[in-house]
Amino acid sequence: EFTQPTEIQESAIPAILEGRDLIAQAQTGSGKTAAFVLPILQKLAKGEHPSCLVLAPTRELVDQIVTQFQRFHTGKRNQIVSIIGGQPIARQADLVNYGAKVIVATPGRLMDHMRNRRFMSFAPSICVLDEADQMCDMGFWEDVKAILQELPAQRQTLLFSATLPKPVLKLAQTELKEPKTIQLIPKGELANQNISQELYVIHTKDKACAIARLLLSEQPAKAVIFCRTKKDTEGLHNYLAQRQFPVFALHGDLSQAERTRTIGRVKAETGSILVATDVASRGLDIA
Repeated sequence: EFTQPTEIQESAIPAILEGRDLIAQAQTGSGKTAAFVLPILQKLAKGEHPSCLVLAPTRELVDQIVTQFQRFHTGKRNQIVSIIGGQPIARQADLVNYGAKVIVATPGRLMDHMRNRRFMSFAPSICVLDEADQMCDMGFWEDVKAILQELPAQRQTLLFSATLPKPVLKLAQTELKEPKTIQLIPKGELANQNISQELYVIHTKDKACAIARLLLSEQPAKAVIFCRTKKDTEGLHNYLAQRQFPVFALHGDLSQAERTRTIGRVKAETGSILVATDVASRGLDIA
């Protein structure tokens, strides 16, 4: 339940309702999803725009955005569609072709649909780039640029990002028209101030043992451990599982059903530990 808008919502919602393009720099967890979901649904309800496209870097973030749209949408659920890997391609195309109002997609899967001309008519008049810096870092940037080239020139484009690296700023200069800029992260203050941070300098060969000792010492109600690669993730998961920790793994080799089931169990089970590749960090909504 919303009672008071967050800073990003207070700044972004009026600009979006006015039809302005937008560059918003705000941290994950600042309420930015609702900052674009609420005004977009209002514009769609008024019939001002036929459809909306949201691009996001990970399947988990796509699911989170779809959930927010469905939470506030009063129409049919099939008007809000996710386009991600691990789902039937033909069904995705059918949903887009027969009445989808909101399409939330990862760039790779959407680009596959567009290359193969599976959409009869695809002309969203609002486009949101969510976590733009992550899409750039993860190698999606060429797909993002190609997708934007296929969209109507007369559209409203909204760009949300925690940081604004040069490729993101360059795209904003070419694709956005006189955007309003909202910058809620003061330079040099990217870290959340209410998180305590500690650094342990450990030899690589001792890392798994040190993590196990830390978990035994701290006894966290829940823990998320990010690793750089799928191999690192599997190795640490197996090490902890052999020592009877309640541990789950999350990485790109898992099917979508396995990924969804894993996150559901981590949310539900007290004391659970999730070992994940670091690209999953955007979009994991775990208390």
